[in-house]
Amino acid sequence: MVGSSLRLGLAIVDLTGRTVAELVDVATVARPVVKIPPRALRHGLLTFQSSIHGRIPEVLGEDEEERIETLVALLDGTSEEDLNTVISAAVEALNRLEDTGRRHGRRRRPGRRRRERRW
Repeated sequence: MVGSSLRLGLAIVDLTGRTVAELVDVATVARPVVKIPPRALRHGLLTFQSSIHGRIPEVLGEDEEERIETLVALLDGTSEEDLNTVISAAVEALNRLEDTGRRHGRRRRPGRRRRERRW
């Protein structure tokens, strides 16, 4: 049991290391900016999916101001058309999550307030 857990842990570390290496390999380093192709960046983000689940606010920042600063930095230079595309995709993703929750009979966890969507 301990041996298989250790092997699993080593496999995860190896996969994460290879993903980071792939990202660095395809990155173009110029001054303090690293440009990673969108597909590789998406793959990297999905690799860390389990670490992000339920923690998006924490990932973006410790408080509201830090989260806003992070979003401003990420969205800077994005066209209005691209922002509309992202917002539409986010709304669709939220609808799918809500539908999936209804189909599986999920209920909110006790003690958690339902967040009101602000658009």
